[in-house]
Amino acid sequence: MINREPLVLTYDNLVIGGSLEALLFASTNKLPIIFTWPMPPFYFEEDDHFGNLLQMWEKLYFSMSLSGMIPFGDKTHHINFVDSETVSVFTKEEKKFLIKYKKLWVFDDERFFDLPPPEETERRVTVIDHFKIRGILKDEPQTIHTNQELVNSVHFFKTNPKSKSQKKKNIYVVSNISGNFAPEYLVRVRAEQLLEKDLIHVRRYHRFEQFPSYKDFDNVYFCYAKLQDMKPFYFWRKKIDYQKYLKIKMYGK
Repeated sequence: MINREPLVLTYDNLVIGGSLEALLFASTNKLPIIFTWPMPPFYFEEDDHFGNLLQMWEKLYFSMSLSGMIPFGDKTHHINFVDSETVSVFTKEEKKFLIKYKKLWVFDDERFFDLPPPEETERRVTVIDHFKIRGILKDEPQTIHTNQELVNSVHFFKTNPKSKSQKKKNIYVVSNISGNFAPEYLVRVRAEQLLEKDLIHVRRYHRFEQFPSYKDFDNVYFCYAKLQDMKPFYFWRKKIDYQKYLKIKMYGK
């Protein structure tokens, strides 16, 4: 049963989103953050400045959890927009909370309901398909990049990274698409043509890269900056004026 009298939490600023960008923003500004869907980078994603992005996401999540800045952890099931000062949070244990805020920073709308209609509804999704390779690879494979949305890149890896003898017979096939997910069999056929090997599908992952475009209103601000738009020490690049934009929104100056 859902609590009839929900517990009320109050924050000056609240961040919503499970991406690395959302965690960076919340951590840098020491703000609480909630999300319905964690969106960590994939293990092979690297950045010249930040290094391995998955490790960075995990470190931020761990440190913020210890400091109490992720009040519900990964237990949030969905969020409802109530008004320009309130959201309701429903946990996986069917408990309800009300959160009062002065400013709300939204990095994604995954299971965030009752928002005003977006201006644009297109979504872009990164789909990762894990395959096993049949047969023997003659050479130690390298990452393959294409210019296509379907099978945009192929990443080879070992099931045991510490093994020196084990061959890289597992691959992640990355597709960057808009709209609906591409059928698994179509990804497999394209990848088999590229590698000239038969593949066995293991698992599929996905991550939303572009959410519907919303317009800021009242005390609610939608953030679309990506990692490449960030400077060292997590400051926003001046060329897109995000540093000034966020300071004005948060501090009024």
